Parts: sequence; structure tokens; C-alpha cells
Amino acid sequence: MVNINDPILYKMTRKKKYKIHCYMPRLGTKVYNKFEKSHYITDKNKPFVLVGTQGEEWVVDFKKLCATYTYVSGTHITYESLKNKLNADGTIDKFPIVASGCNLNYALRVPVAQKVSINTAWGDVLQVNAPGVKHGKGDFIVCGVDNNGQPMLNDRWVVNGLIFEDTYDMRPF
Repeated sequence: MVNINDPILYKMTRKKKYKIHCYMPRLGTKVYNKFEKSHYITDKNKPFVLVGTQGEEWVVDFKKLCATYTYVSGTHITYESLKNKLNADGTIDKFPIVASGCNLNYALRVPVAQKVSINTAWGDVLQVNAPGVKHGKGDFIVCGVDNNGQPMLNDRWVVNGLIFEDTYDMRPF
């Protein structure tokens, strides 16, 4: 069993640049993330749905969308550029975006046989190596880097092992 609360076990990694998709459905649209086994609902605070490298979906707000992603051309996502994509019903059709990459994070691979839950800083409970989902060699618990260069264990999230390989530098592992 890996001690998920031991900061020494976490390894520094970088996020890759990778392509995913974004769209803005009607408010109140429910999406399901099959890897996290979580339901998300779009609302005025988080109206955008992102579709990840393995087809997983989750919701984000405008600030997160603009801070973390660009258009495939490298152009920044702005309020004006999104306004130009609006359909008559206030929705936006699916379009490709690219993760900015290079963000430093810490991560810990949890062997596929170990099942645990993570309470996120935003109030969700995420399953590590949830049953019925493919994980590769195991899911990863990921966190940011604090001001002292250490793992921020008070703000962790789960990245499925297959998705982690698509989106993070695997060399430390």
C-alpha cells in the first residue's frame, strides 16, 4: 500500500501540451466523467464542458478555460473570441483547444490494486482506481507546488492512469 499522504513519495512532473475539445451547452446540462465516476452540471459559474484525451468530460469556468488552454493556433481564448462562436440559442459548438502545458505539478502513482478516495479542495470526492474503469498501471494523485517547492497535499485531484500518460511527462515514473 502506498501512503498517499507522504509528500516524499510525490514526484515532480510537467503537464504536456495536448489537444482536447470544449463546448458550451445549455445551462443545466449534465455530463458524466466515466474515469472519475462523477457527474457535473453546467451552470452560470461553470458553463463550459471540456472533453479530454480519452473522451472524459468535466465543467470549467471562463477564468480556468482562458488560463489553462488556447486555441489550436496558439491564440488566447478571450471573451470576445467566445462571443463570436455563440449560436442563436446561447450555446457554443465543440471546438478544439490545446492545454498550455509546462505547468509544474507533483504526482503519485497509486498501484491499480489500491483503492482510495480523495476529498478535493473544491468539495468533490474522487475515486482512485475506481472499479470498472481501465487505469493502465494505476491512477495518479496530482497536486500543485507550494511556495517552498513542496507538494500541496491540501489541494489534490485524481488523474486516471491512461489520461496521465496523455497529459503529463512520464519520465519521473
